[in-house]
Amino acid sequence: MTFIKPNFQEGFLVIFIALVLVVSSCTRGTSTAPPTIAATIPGYLTPYWTATPSRTPRPPTLLVSIPTTPAPTATPFLHKLTDSDTMLGLAIRYGITLDELMAANPGVDPHYLTVGKFLVIPIKGATATVVPTPTPIPLILGEPRCYPTGEGGAWCMLLVRNEQADAVEDLSAWIGLYSPEGKLLTSQTAMPPLNILPSGGAIPLMIYFQPMIPAQAIPRVELLTAIAVPPDDTRYITATVQLQNTNLDSSGLQATVKGQVVLPKDSPKAKILWLVVVAYDKDGNAVGVRKWEADNPCGGLQPPGTPMQTPGVTTPGPTGGCGAVPFEVTVFSLGPGIERVEVLVEAR
Repeated sequence: MTFIKPNFQEGFLVIFIALVLVVSSCTRGTSTAPPTIAATIPGYLTPYWTATPSRTPRPPTLLVSIPTTPAPTATPFLHKLTDSDTMLGLAIRYGITLDELMAANPGVDPHYLTVGKFLVIPIKGATATVVPTPTPIPLILGEPRCYPTGEGGAWCMLLVRNEQADAVEDLSAWIGLYSPEGKLLTSQTAMPPLNILPSGGAIPLMIYFQPMIPAQAIPRVELLTAIAVPPDDTRYITATVQLQNTNLDSSGLQATVKGQVVLPKDSPKAKILWLVVVAYDKDGNAVGVRKWEADNPCGGLQPPGTPMQTPGVTTPGPTGGCGAVPFEVTVFSLGPGIERVEVLVEAR
């Protein structure tokens, strides 16, 4: 038997060639080109613009919605007031809230209802739409002032002056109490004690805020309604006030006014006679209000010029028209001492 001696160099070469052929066959047809890199779109930064700082802080503005009057329904329901009616009683009677009833009757003072006047009774559940409120007549508004009470509430007053040529009526103003940081704490609609404000006159609008009112609360106001009274309007009767004396208490916190209201003989007989005594401090700010109403003012009155009698006691007046109505009213200050008093009157 013949043995052939292997040649290791030739064998190594044969193995190397075989490996090359195998690798070439496995990779044949496969693309090895590097991936294409897409160009990146450059980004943009949007700057954040802040408000330009102010050197002096601005006072807080009214950031609330002033109550608006709901539009009457297609078939509005009216209620004629009697001497026993109250706003709260009517709200309970008709199954609505007091706020809804007041919103439907913005020109009515809930504390002083007039017998025979009609109130709009909103339908419960009806969708309310906003009725544009007429722009009020420009009047002079004083600085609102609030006087705290012992139980933690506050009486707030706004003195309104009429420098227009005609009298105005249906006055109302929004009063809001703010914190020193400008946050609204509470708000209400203030009404005057009388319906009419004659030309050249001034009257306080006032409202009571329930406890607890912070001592540092800041009042802010906005006039809501003020309607001009036509010169030929016959609803109001011209009445004059004749003062007999004014007695100021030694404490300076109360004053008693005595006098009479004279109603013209040729005027219609008055069915309503209201008297308001306003107390002012030395700076001219209203610090107290007292309202007085005459019962049956033309039912039995004394003729003008008759000696003064006990308040509330009257004698038969003239057959044509009214005479004079005596009064004696005491007004108290809610804050500083009383410097002077002013008497306002309304007759209808």
